Amino acid sequence: MTLEIRDLTAFHGKVQALHGLSLRVEPAQVHALLGRNGAGKSAVLGRIMGLLPAAQGRIGWDGQDITHWPTPRIARAGIALVPEAREVFASLTVRENLMLAGRIGRGDWTARRVGALFPNLAARMGTPAGMLSGGEQQMLAIGRALMTSPRLLLLDEPTEGLAAPMVAVLQSALASLKAEGLAILLVEQNTRFAVALADQVTLISRGAAVWTGTPAAFAGAQAERARYLGA
Repeated sequence: MTLEIRDLTAFHGKVQALHGLSLRVEPAQVHALLGRNGAGKSAVLGRIMGLLPAAQGRIGWDGQDITHWPTPRIARAGIALVPEAREVFASLTVRENLMLAGRIGRGDWTARRVGALFPNLAARMGTPAGMLSGGEQQMLAIGRALMTSPRLLLLDEPTEGLAAPMVAVLQSALASLKAEGLAILLVEQNTRFAVALADQVTLISRGAAVWTGTPAAFAGAQAERARYLGA
C-alpha cells in the first residue's frame, strides 16, 4: 500500500501550516520527514489522519482518495498515528491500553506480540500506564498503535526526551517492524536516529517539501542540511 500526497494545503486555525506539500511513502519503507521546529512536520501527520480540516490537495492511500475521510475510517483503513504527546490512558493498565486499541484492528497484533517486541512492557502488563517511565510510555504508545494492525505507522518525535539506551531500544524495534514489511512515516528531530532507519528522507520548510533523496544522498547534501536543519 502506497501513500501519495499531492499539493497538500492545511491550516491550524487561521494559520497556514502546509503549502502545497507533496510526498510519497512506499510500502515496507521508512520515510523520514525532517525540518526545523515549526516547519510543518507534525501538521503533515495530523492532516493525513484527518485531524486538520481539508483545504487543497489530495491524499491517496492504496489507490483511494482519503482526503476527506474522517479519522476513524482512516484508522480502519490501516493508518495509525503515534502522537508526540503519547497520550496513553494513565489510569488504565498497559494491557487495558492495548486492548482498547485492539478493538479496531484485524487481529494481526496481540498484547503478547507487543510484549515480545517490547520486553519492558511484557513485565508490566498489569501496571497503570501513568506509572511507566517516559520510554515505557513511548513503547506503549507505539504498541497501542500496532494493536490496530496498521499498514502505515505515523510516528511523531518518538525519541523526544528519551535517554540514549531507550533510543537504542526504539531503533531496534522499529527496524524489526520495517523488516516485517510495515511502512513508517517518521517525524524526528534526532537526525541520526531517523536517517539510520530511513529508505527515503524529505526535508520540509515552511510547510513545503524542499528536498527528497536517499540517506546516501542526504549525507552529501551539506548545503541543504545547513539551510533547512542548521546542521
